Amino acid sequence: MIFIKKPSLKALSCASILFALSGCVPPNQFGEDYSRDVCKTKRDELIALDNHFSSNMVAGGIIGTLAGAGLGAAAAAATNGDIITATLIGAAAGMAVGAGSAYWNELSKQHGEGELLLFSLLGDMRRDEEKVTKAQIALDNLMSCRRTEAAQVHADYRAKRISAQEAKTRMEAIRRRAEKDVSVAKDINKGVQDRRGSYEYAFEQSKKIKTKNKKDKKKIEKTYTSMDKYCGSYNTSVQVAETSLNTEFKADGFTSSYLIYPDSTPNTQISCR
Repeated sequence: MIFIKKPSLKALSCASILFALSGCVPPNQFGEDYSRDVCKTKRDELIALDNHFSSNMVAGGIIGTLAGAGLGAAAAAATNGDIITATLIGAAAGMAVGAGSAYWNELSKQHGEGELLLFSLLGDMRRDEEKVTKAQIALDNLMSCRRTEAAQVHADYRAKRISAQEAKTRMEAIRRRAEKDVSVAKDINKGVQDRRGSYEYAFEQSKKIKTKNKKDKKKIEKTYTSMDKYCGSYNTSVQVAETSLNTEFKADGFTSSYLIYPDSTPNTQISCR
């Protein structure tokens, strides 16, 4: 593995890439005091996976971003185009190419241009594929725990063990934690997408390596393809979790012996590509 923790690159997820280029700093972890949170263990599992996907595969992505932004701006200026738009587009493209190129170059530096490089690439891809699967399980388990919390409030209120005001207060706290859970899940989704882009670049480069052993190349292609499926499954879980914020964790409706939740649809479509 050649993953290097470099939080500064995470700034690219701020309000815009232009802010990233000017040095914007991302917020700290999505936390509050979870010492009494009944879902803390499950949340910690998701946080650990967020830490993994938030770490950068290698240093160098920011160089690609700056280069891409400069090229985009130059192209726009030459054609009297929209410099800001071109800069943003160039920065995004530069980040993808820069991160993928840096990752591939580091692999090549460590393992040369042969079978050992392919073996290392395959190992990295499989490890991240497994991490994506674990992220989906962790998110599903965490949201299930939140639903159990909400159901307990529901049951306590119907049994008249708590007042409407206490039920509302407890549900507001559950929703607040669930919102932070979804923020973590979205952050993971971005990390998955970023790594997917790096692996796409590495996959294309791996095709150029000449080797008598064709098995690893086929395994790389198969793993690369299957990552889309796992990414899609995780993306669905994120959307379901986000929908739950407006259906299962509403703090109003405590006016009868049951809760009334409005229908809702996902507010955001999160692409894996």
